This record gives sequence, C-alpha cells and structure tokens, in this order.
Amino acid sequence: MNSTARLIALGIGILLLMAIVACGSDPTATPVPASTSPPAATAAPTAAPAPTDTPQAMTEVKRLVVAAGMEREGSDPTTMVLQFAFQNAPMYEGLSVIANDGNYQPMLASWEFSEDLTTWTWHLRDDVIWHRNFGDFTARDLVHSVNQRIKEESVSPNLNKYKALVDSGGINVVDDHTVIYTGDATIDWWAIETNDAYHSLLSQDHFDAEGQDGLDNSPVGTGPYQFVERVLGSHVLYERVPYDHWRVNPDFDELQIIKVGENSTRLAMLLAGEAHIASIPGDLEPVALAGGMEIIEAAIPSTPVYTMFGGSFHPDGIIREGSIRTGDSPDLPYSDIYHPPTEVPWADERVRKALNHAVDRNTIRDTILRGRGEPMAVTFFHETLPGWNQEWIDNYEDHYGYDPDLARELLAEVEADVGTLDWSQVIFLLTPRPELPELLDIGEAINNYWREVGADVDLVTGEFSEWASHFFTVTVGGVAWTDASRRFLDPQMLRNIYYSRNNLCCHFYENDDLDAAYERMVDSTLPADRDRFMREGGNVLYDNYATLPMFWLSVRFAVNPEVVADYVTSGNRPPRDFEYVKAVR
Repeated sequence: MNSTARLIALGIGILLLMAIVACGSDPTATPVPASTSPPAATAAPTAAPAPTDTPQAMTEVKRLVVAAGMEREGSDPTTMVLQFAFQNAPMYEGLSVIANDGNYQPMLASWEFSEDLTTWTWHLRDDVIWHRNFGDFTARDLVHSVNQRIKEESVSPNLNKYKALVDSGGINVVDDHTVIYTGDATIDWWAIETNDAYHSLLSQDHFDAEGQDGLDNSPVGTGPYQFVERVLGSHVLYERVPYDHWRVNPDFDELQIIKVGENSTRLAMLLAGEAHIASIPGDLEPVALAGGMEIIEAAIPSTPVYTMFGGSFHPDGIIREGSIRTGDSPDLPYSDIYHPPTEVPWADERVRKALNHAVDRNTIRDTILRGRGEPMAVTFFHETLPGWNQEWIDNYEDHYGYDPDLARELLAEVEADVGTLDWSQVIFLLTPRPELPELLDIGEAINNYWREVGADVDLVTGEFSEWASHFFTVTVGGVAWTDASRRFLDPQMLRNIYYSRNNLCCHFYENDDLDAAYERMVDSTLPADRDRFMREGGNVLYDNYATLPMFWLSVRFAVNPEVVADYVTSGNRPPRDFEYVKAVR
C-alpha cells in the first residue's frame, strides 16, 4: 500500500477513533456559539559549551520528520515572514537567542552598550564556521547581513532602523570579531538581533560566490544542520554538519520538515509513522494519545492570543509627525486614515469595551482549548515580564468579563450619541498560524459572540502572506483580526506594536498618553523606571480597551515516543529547536 493509500485508510480510522473518544467526553460541556528587564550594561562573553557527544546507541531512525504548516516557503531569511521562519532555523543562527526561560542570551555574539544607549559593541564568537567550507564567521559577515536586511525585498520590521544605521555610517568594524553600532539610543539591540525573526547571519563569501540564487537554492548558515534540498510544496531537508558544532551535535543524522496544511493530515502522518513531531489542535490530542503518541509542552507560556481593532486612530484625524501612516489609503477596509465610529465602529472606545464584554472567554477556553490557557489582561503583558500590574487581573472580570447585556447597552449608547453603526464597511479577518492550530476556531467563536450582541461583522479568511502586505504597510484600518504570535520582552511590545510614531509594524491603535509613556521609557536607562513606564503604557491599553486580550498559551506538540525521547523548546516562533530533540536510544 502506498503512502497516499495508507493516509486515506488511516483517515477513516481516525474518524472512527475520534467518535470513540468523543463518546467518553463531557456531555455537559457548553457549546460555543455558531521578560525580564534588559541585560545589565554588559553581557559578558560566555565560554563555548562543549559540543554534545554524538550518541553511540541510537534508534534506527536516522531522519527526524516534522509535519508543519508552511504557507510561505523560501530560504532567504530577509524575505520570510516571521510565522514561517522556523523552516530555516535549523541552519541559521543570530547574534542572540531566546532561551528556554524566555530571556535573551548571547548566541553568535555577546554585547555591551554605553550608558546613553547610543553605542553597542558586539563581540563575535571566534569558533564558528560556515557550512560547505565557506570559512570562519567574522565581522565581514555581520556587515553583509545588515546590508541584506535593507534590500528592497526585505520584510524586516526593523528595516528603517537598519537603513538609518547604514546611512549614517553607524557600523564600525574594529577587527574580525568586534563590531560597533552607533546611532540613536536603542535599549534592545539584543532583542532585534535575535535569530527567531529576520535577522539570521548570512555569509559574505557564499553570496560573492553564488549570489541570490545561492541564497535561495543552496543556502549556508552556521547552525547544527546544513541545507540539503528544498522541494517547493513538499519539504525542506537538512543533514547534521560533518564536524563538532560549537553549540550542539544533533541526535538525528537528518531533519525533514514536511509542508502539511491540514491538522487531520498531520495527525494521520504521525499515527502512520510518516512523521515524528506535529502540532495539532487540542481536540485531536485524545486521538493522538489513543494512538500511542505523547504530548510535549513548551517550557514557557510563549503564545499570546488576542484580537486587534484596526483603525483605532487619533479621533482628531491628524496624522502625528513621525507616523508611518501616509494617509494614501482612505478606502475601507484596509485604510490608513481615521474613520468615525459610524464607519469603523471600534474607533469608539465604548464599542471596543462592548466587543470585549460580548465574548465568553471561559467557554472558549473550556471547549476549543480544552481547559488550556491563562487569562491575559493586556495583550503581550505577562506577570513574569516588566510593566506588570496585578490590579489588571484582580479587576479582570469587572473590566473584561462576559456580559452580553452590557455589551448591547454600550452599543445602543454609542448609536444614540453618534448615529447608526455601519458594520458593512469593516471585516473580521482570520488567517492560519502555526503557533496555534485552533486559531480559526477561536476567531469564529469570537465572531459569533459579536453577532449575538448586534455587531454583524463579516468574517473573512485568507492566507497570512496576503494579509502581511496590509499588515506591514499599516493599511489595517477597518480590519479586526484574531491572532496568536510571540512573547515580546521589554520594550519591544510598546515599540513594535503600540507606539504610533516610527512604529515597526502592525499600526492599529493610537494614543498620545501611550506614546508619552514609551518615550519616557526610551529616555531612561534604569530598569525600575522602564518597568514603571511600561506599566503606565499598559494601564492606557487596559483602561481604553485597545485590544481584546484572550489567553497566554504554551505551545504543544504531539510526538512519537518510539522515536522522540524528549523535546525542550521555549515555544517562541514554533516549531523550532529540533537540534535539541533527543532520540530514543
């Protein structure tokens, strides 16, 4: 029986198994309606860890196979949207990395910065080599990588920051392993230079030899796995580097990441032994467990789930100096100008409050997420990160709790003040995300709750790559969207998401008090002050219902325990960290 036939047969079996599992489920379940502070002034270089010994008595499985959703494919990190950058993580490394405790640590470099935060010195490792004999990693490669990040095709949210750095002559190479950035005060270069996004390091010699074609079709990195092949629409294949890697020697000779969009197909491949790791939604976990699989959870809550209200701009209609809004896209949806609540209802704070009270978060958690998830009071803020205010959670039910009657009263109040709310010009957009297989189900439930209180927003589904063209050009006025992304640390969440001037992406909400809190934080070098200003910004978001916060989740994976003994990952931008997967011996 060939692979396709096995999957079809297995699919039938899965349906039967799901029915059996469902018979044992709770019949009373309520149905859902139709970081830490920045590092000290110096991050001292760390000694190179001893490479992990290559196992001597391993399972016969030499190739680790991962089934994952990859909407966009490609090997150039500067053009890869964040959500699908994991496919290149096995071969690329960055200057810093998010560790399993959620904090940033040195990867290919350690750093130190001046008291005024205008000068950052990078101390590059001297024991790192490029794949395929392309030589040692040096400062020359870092300069080349920065230049790649500002090319026309780049989708880096830090594009303008890197352009300013290059245009001002702010990159100074001291020697082969020391580089100094000089420019505007920056309190988190250590976060910008992480490998979980667009800022992987690229080889100058490789690009000189093979050009863009080499970057696209035969890329090299410094990671513990090196590139073998990419078959578009099918998979990307890696092999363990043929030398002791400075960081870790993987247990598996090969790693294959297969493009699989459907949750049920990923589960079928897992049960058929055609994949060893897969992300699946919670409602399929009992089927996986019944089929002998195990569930592994990431080390920290790394996935915030939330809904954004695009177009909650300054009600005076004035575009502030420094804003990346141009005003060139006036038409709804996908606008970048202010529209009154009669056209974009959630431009009124009371409407955002109503839409928050309309949603029964507890039912969504208990049904779709099967009890998983801790409440998130302000989107991207967590009790383990700077800026936390315990009063947010203490008053959470009163401020955000399920109250459909209050939601209807608020909507009626707004209509009495400003006129009929026209929901026909706005949309509610859902796009699949590998961070959370249940995302579409959560979004549909939110949309149903809104409709129950009279907010008849049209639900639209699409691919993230299509949405990203609006997302990064900040033409999201008139679009609400449910999302699941990553854990941002101080001060990224304010700058990347909420700050309305020189915002790096995602421009959807504007508030002068919030901007002032961010600017005071940037001007301060004391962690206690930064924490206080972060909290001030969080209070603005909380009090004005800037978003619809839902939950903090830890990413979960289904694994074949006959192949995978352990898999430790932070869960940021999953799935990744496959070099640390332990094989059954």
